[in-house]
Amino acid sequence: MTSVRPIPAIARAFTLADQREFAELSGDWNLLHVDPVAARRTLLGAPVVHGVHLVMWALEGALAGASGEVVVDRVRAAFRNPAYLDRELVARFDTDTIEVRDDGRVVLDLAFQMRDASHVRANRILQPPGSADALDRSFDDAASASGALVLMLDVERASRTFPACVARLGNLAVAELLATTRLVGMIAPGLHSLYAGLALTSQLPHAGGDAVLRYEVAKAIARYSSIALSVRGAVWSGTLDTFYRPPPAVVPLDEVVRLVAPSEYASQRALVIGGSRGLGEALVKALALGGADVAFTYRVGERDAARVAGELAATGHPVRSFEFDVLAPGVLAQRWGASAPPTHLYYVANPAPRSERELAMRVLATSLDDVVAETIALGAAAIPLVVWVPSTAVLDGPGGPADLRAAKLAVEAACAELPARFPVTVHVPRLPKFATDQSAALIRVPLPSPIAIAVDELRRLASG
Repeated sequence: MTSVRPIPAIARAFTLADQREFAELSGDWNLLHVDPVAARRTLLGAPVVHGVHLVMWALEGALAGASGEVVVDRVRAAFRNPAYLDRELVARFDTDTIEVRDDGRVVLDLAFQMRDASHVRANRILQPPGSADALDRSFDDAASASGALVLMLDVERASRTFPACVARLGNLAVAELLATTRLVGMIAPGLHSLYAGLALTSQLPHAGGDAVLRYEVAKAIARYSSIALSVRGAVWSGTLDTFYRPPPAVVPLDEVVRLVAPSEYASQRALVIGGSRGLGEALVKALALGGADVAFTYRVGERDAARVAGELAATGHPVRSFEFDVLAPGVLAQRWGASAPPTHLYYVANPAPRSERELAMRVLATSLDDVVAETIALGAAAIPLVVWVPSTAVLDGPGGPADLRAAKLAVEAACAELPARFPVTVHVPRLPKFATDQSAALIRVPLPSPIAIAVDELRRLASG
C-alpha cells in the first residue's frame, strides 16, 4: 500500500548559488532568478526562487517519506508570494498537502496525490539543457505562443539534487516538471514572466512517448497581464498559470527632446546621486539635453549607468558616471576628481528592495548629511548649494505603506535641518506616484512618466 510517513517540517534558505545550480538543471535562466542587478529592475525588486524549485524541494521531502512503490498522480501548486533568497523557508507537511512559508507569508501551496506505481516508469536518457537568453516578447506575441519543447535532463545532476523524485517518478516525469519552468521563464511568456501556478495530472499508464512538452496558450487577459498555458507531455498534462510582468521602466530620449530646450539648464553643474534608472535617469537625461554639466552615481547598476551615458554620448551630450555608495562616505572627492564643484545636488538614492526599515532610513535620510557635507567639500561652499530631495504625496493623506511614510517623514525632517548646518537651499517636493520599476503592477494602470515629473520639478527649481 502507498503511504506517507509523518515527517517533521523542513527548512532551507535558497542562495544565489542554489538558483544558478537549478538553472543549470532546468534550463530556466530567466534573469529574475539568477541576476541580482537585472532582478532589481522588476516589480519584485530582487531575485526570487524558481517556483518549480520550491515544488521539487517540497516533493522531494514528501517522496523521501513515502513507503512502497509510489508515483505522484496529480500535483497542483500555487505560488502565493515571491520567495526571496537568503530567507529561511519552512515547509510543513500534511498527508497530501505541503505549505511553504517565509515567516508569516505563504509562498507555496502544494497539493498532490500519490498512487501505487503499477505503471511502467519511463527512464529516458536525455541531454542536459544548455544556457540561453530568454525570449524578449510583447504580451501579444506571448499570448499566441504554441509549440513543442524538447525535454532535457542531466540525470546525474538531478539524481544528486532530487534523488527521491528521480528514483520514484523516473527521468521523463522529472524532465517534464523541469521543462515547465524553462517554458515559462524562457519561452512563453519568456523574459518578462511570472510563474503563478500549475495543475498537472499524470497520464497512467505511461511507458514514455515523444520526449517533448507540447504547449499552447489557452487563455490570455491583457488587462490582468495573465496568460494560461495548456501543456501535454508523455507523463504530465494540464495547465500553467503565468503573468506577463511589466518590462523595466525606460526614459526614451525622444520624449526628453520634446520636453527640454537645448540650453534650458546650461547654468547648472549637477551631481545626481542614483542616476542609473527611474527618476534619477530622467533627471540626468533632462539636465544633459538641457545643456547642464552632469555627473551621476550608481551603486550596483553599472550596466544601466553605461547605457544612460552611452545614449547621451551618442547625442553629443556626454555625462560622467561613477560608482558611489551613500552608506560608505569619504570617497566622493576621489570619484569627482578635478572637475569644477557642483552647483546642484539631486539626491535620488534608493534603498535596496525589501531593505529593513533601519537600513532604508540610513539610505534615505541619515546618509544625506554625509553626502551634502562631501559635496560642499568639493568647493561648492563658495555659493549656496542647491539640494533637491524627493518626498511623496502619500504624506498628504492618511493612507500609504507605513514604512514608506516613516522613511519619507525622516527625509523631510533631515532636509529641514540642513540649512542650519550647511550653506544650502533645500527643495523637498512631495511627488505623485509615477511609472518606475518600483511602482510597476500586473494590473495595468496609467501613470505619469518619470521624465514628465523630472522636467516639471527642474522648471519649478529654476523659477525659484
